[in-house]
Amino acid sequence: MKKRKILYLIISFLILFSIIIESAYKTDDYLKNLKNIICIFYPIAYYGIYNLLITRKETKINKYVLLFSLLMSTVLLVEYYIDTYDSIRYLYISYIQIIKNIFSFIGYSYMFYFLIDYILIGIKQIKYKKANNKIIKFIFEDHPFISSFIIILICYIPIMYIYYPGVLMNDGADVIRAYYCHSTFSTNYINLINPNVCINTHHSAFYSYIVGFIYNIFNNLGYPIIGLFALTFIQVILQIVILSYTIKLLKKLKTNYIVRTIILFIFSIIPFFSINAVGIFKDIPFSFFCLLLTDFLIEYVYLKEKTKKKIIEILLCSFIVALLSNKGFYIIILVLLSLIISEFKNIKWKSIVFIIPIIIYILYSSILLPTLDVTKGSVREMLAIPIQQVARYVVYYEDDLTEEDKEIIGNIIDYDIIKEKYNPTFADSIKNKYFNKDYTDEEMSDFIKLWIKLFFKHPGVYISAYTHQVIGNFNIYRAPNIVFWNSTTVKYEPIVDNLIEESKFSHPTLANYYQKIWKLIIILPVISIFFKISTYCWTILFILFYFIIKKKNIIPLIPSLVVFLFLFISPVVSMRYIDAIIYCMPILFCFIISLSNEKGKFKSEKE
Repeated sequence: MKKRKILYLIISFLILFSIIIESAYKTDDYLKNLKNIICIFYPIAYYGIYNLLITRKETKINKYVLLFSLLMSTVLLVEYYIDTYDSIRYLYISYIQIIKNIFSFIGYSYMFYFLIDYILIGIKQIKYKKANNKIIKFIFEDHPFISSFIIILICYIPIMYIYYPGVLMNDGADVIRAYYCHSTFSTNYINLINPNVCINTHHSAFYSYIVGFIYNIFNNLGYPIIGLFALTFIQVILQIVILSYTIKLLKKLKTNYIVRTIILFIFSIIPFFSINAVGIFKDIPFSFFCLLLTDFLIEYVYLKEKTKKKIIEILLCSFIVALLSNKGFYIIILVLLSLIISEFKNIKWKSIVFIIPIIIYILYSSILLPTLDVTKGSVREMLAIPIQQVARYVVYYEDDLTEEDKEIIGNIIDYDIIKEKYNPTFADSIKNKYFNKDYTDEEMSDFIKLWIKLFFKHPGVYISAYTHQVIGNFNIYRAPNIVFWNSTTVKYEPIVDNLIEESKFSHPTLANYYQKIWKLIIILPVISIFFKISTYCWTILFILFYFIIKKKNIIPLIPSLVVFLFLFISPVVSMRYIDAIIYCMPILFCFIISLSNEKGKFKSEKE
């Protein structure tokens, strides 16, 4: 016991040290920032950390949790120096700095380890309870779907009023432009198959046709604003239906009714869901259909609802997910192939049926779209990381480049603007405006060969460019928020007639007050954590680790995991790239609570 107390005294010091130490490199006085330790707050904090640890029940070291905590500590330190100095060399620039960072690394690792351990303990303590309150029982036990639908709809009605006719984002506006074959930013970087058909696969062609068709009906009648509202209303109803279905699923998972109440509150009130519902752009329907697919997979894999109806639901939902986003195809490939493998030994006809959406999608993309003269999106979207790496090479090692190298780069992107426009964390600053859409296959081949060759000359600059590009997704302290990116004033060029001028928010003052209230809320301590992009990136990793620890089937995680993996090739850190993860997070978190407490025994359909 004495050894344990001494160990926790040391650990408590390391945790406190890592929190209060200023990691910045000091050239004048290395220990200057350590003087803050004498502040009266820190002894109190030290005593609090020690008591928290000493009262903890001793458990066996979990190697997965330890690995996860080491990963978090590493990313935290690397991100700090990249963000502060644009380089990681300050991690090891002096002996004092190395020692300081080693202590910080150990302290952070302990802090994250015990924090995750407490979360796992807390999950086990959330037990299923039957609702005694008549209202709660009516909502969550007797009529979970219709009750949730009505509650969420009532909460969304003021949002639809405030943001009437809807939040038409740049991508949504571009889709309507493309339908009418007006100038669009997506067609500026491709050569159209048919000049009279501007719809292309930069945005989902399926989504473009649906949105354009619905809007066009009302626009032809002389009511373009009603057309926008019709798009908004349809999306709102679809989202509410899927969110309500998720609440109903929580009953099957025997989730604690207090947790269900919290989830219903989140779906109804939090601006991420409510304002997203009125945002006209493809990421929103893609996200809530990913949630629906996750629901179906949980029912099929864990609740053993292997009926023909459930199989049809999975097939249809998978196909819709693929149609709504380019990354959706990778989701259905992994999901359906996983189901084929898992079912092949038992029921072969089911496993064969799961390949149907894949075949149909391939026919859709390779035959139907070319027949409709739908042009493929620009290859520049796939070159975000290579372009960033070459651009950084130009910035730091231009003298190493030959005139031929510069010409090869200039054939793909405007060489002269690279130094001026290069932004370490924002690939769009170069690839969007300065990409040459008229490149030849030979020029692209030469660029790829040069990209590979330059890596072997200075691999460090490539690693640094890539790290700058993606590590912001895991920035614990300075990650972007997930609330208001689509609730600001609409800004874009005219689309069709005078639609844009007419489609401004009908009640900008109310929208402004609503946003101000939430901006105050999301900066509050603790609460602010739940409104950071990084929180959801780390949480999906945590859930994956949890599934690995428990040796559970990860098929229901695949939609979120695919979206997560795409973050590592995305051109910028943005909420839109993790929308689907956030939509799926409540059901996934409740699912691991059920896995932990019910040992896999959930409520059957008959019950």
